[in-house]
Amino acid sequence: MQLLFQNKSNIILFSIQLLGAVFNLLLIRELAFKLGVEGFAEYALNLAYVGVVFQILITPVIQLSKASLNDNNAKLSLNLGLLVIGLAFISGVMVPLIFNVQSIIIFYLLFESCYQISWSALQVQGKRLIFIIGHAGLSILSFLLIFIFKPNNLHDVFILIAVPRAIISLLYLIKIKVKKKNYYLFKSYKKYTFQIALSNIGIALNNHADKFVFEQNSNLTDLGNYSAAHSIIGKPFNIITGAFVSYNNSCIYKINDSNYFLRIRRIRKLFLLTIFISSLLVYSMSELILKLILPDKFLINKTLILLLIIGFFFQSMSQLFEAEFYARKKSSQLLIITIVGGVFNLFLNIVLIPHYGAIGAGISMSIGFFIQCALAGIIIRKK
Repeated sequence: MQLLFQNKSNIILFSIQLLGAVFNLLLIRELAFKLGVEGFAEYALNLAYVGVVFQILITPVIQLSKASLNDNNAKLSLNLGLLVIGLAFISGVMVPLIFNVQSIIIFYLLFESCYQISWSALQVQGKRLIFIIGHAGLSILSFLLIFIFKPNNLHDVFILIAVPRAIISLLYLIKIKVKKKNYYLFKSYKKYTFQIALSNIGIALNNHADKFVFEQNSNLTDLGNYSAAHSIIGKPFNIITGAFVSYNNSCIYKINDSNYFLRIRRIRKLFLLTIFISSLLVYSMSELILKLILPDKFLINKTLILLLIIGFFFQSMSQLFEAEFYARKKSSQLLIITIVGGVFNLFLNIVLIPHYGAIGAGISMSIGFFIQCALAGIIIRKK
């Protein structure tokens, strides 16, 4: 691990991420105890509707704003940031009217959008410590508010998890420094934006299709069990992947470096070894972890845990490859990969969940991300 932790700053950043993850698990525990199995299912379903809208409609604009800021196009980046807020407001009004979700979701969408756009700006400007502290602070504040005010319905829950996003966004915005340099035309980003928007459809299908199939089959108990296990099991993978992707990003943009390919291969091998060992540890400790976090009403078997671990393993590998596609400006190939993986995931969810419930969702997730990872790996190796 010396490759990642070659200086004290990386160790500090990883420690802060770990602290944030611990409080995020505590937040899940509070919600599980207060909402119960079906209440947690409704919470996950509300977040899924928001997630799809955010992924398809808002995320492409955020990524475009990030790209334009990276090119020192501050004016375009600022205008796109304002567009993000406008889209979030419109979505927050329309989603509750179309779907069966909480009306208060408008505030969550607005503040989540502010958080994401300010986080992206800090990332471009290389202020890793600030945005990682903010991300950990988001989990800590959310947990404390839920723990102190003890909400007993989804309306209050979404108010309490929206407030920290507003606070952290303001702190982020204070730290952003805008430099006015070049002014490119929006049309130079059109193709990039279109490809990112389409690839996000595949990502949305991979991340949220299972919740909607559960809803169509009126299976809230299975959805509650599955969502709780998914949230908890995925946390170690998110921490490890975040650390590696961050370091990987610092290398892939140095594509002209003579040691570039050697360094990238070392990262991939180390990541594969780390994620494999982590998978074994998570599986061996999963029953104890779930028992500590979830009340007895949540029933999660070892088969589901194993399927989720396999799914997160391939998802993590896909995310490592994804950054390299962006760096090489090969978003069109990433588009094909994510759409294919997302469509397979959706199809398998429709076929398997009505008959096998949460186990079917776990199988769909594993196969969907395996296909995505395999395609990405094949294409990357050909370069």
